[in-house]
Amino acid sequence: MMRKLFISVIIAGFLLTGVSYGQTSSFGLGVILGEPTGISAKLMRSGNSQSINLAAAWSIGVHDRLYLKGDYVFYHDLNVNIDNGRLPVYYGVGAMAILEEESVVGARIPFGLDYFMSSAPLDFFIELAPVVEVLPSTGFSVSGGLGFHYFF
Repeated sequence: MMRKLFISVIIAGFLLTGVSYGQTSSFGLGVILGEPTGISAKLMRSGNSQSINLAAAWSIGVHDRLYLKGDYVFYHDLNVNIDNGRLPVYYGVGAMAILEEESVVGARIPFGLDYFMSSAPLDFFIELAPVVEVLPSTGFSVSGGLGFHYFF
């Protein structure tokens, strides 16, 4: 239990340090549904062409477990005429940690589609992320989901 708490504090400190540098950017908080399901945060950067995406979620698979992720993603607008918003694709790199009896750490390569509403401070997204697990042993998995953020 102490090991899980220690790892959680270290990862949360790392993720929050990255967030503190973007105080002038838009911050969104919402949910992600899928594998895993939980709370999601987004910090827009560089004129809304990049973001830091974070999640603290519950992975409901063979074993129930806490899933933490942090990604840095890049947006590219599609050449689609959207009257009430913006519809970019995104891709990036990130890290994940699964906290259970034998914790797992890995790298993520997320990609997805994000719809930013122009009439409300909301976005809706769908994402898929191949994961390469590196600790305690190597492995491969996939995470993904859909969700939304409300921007403050």
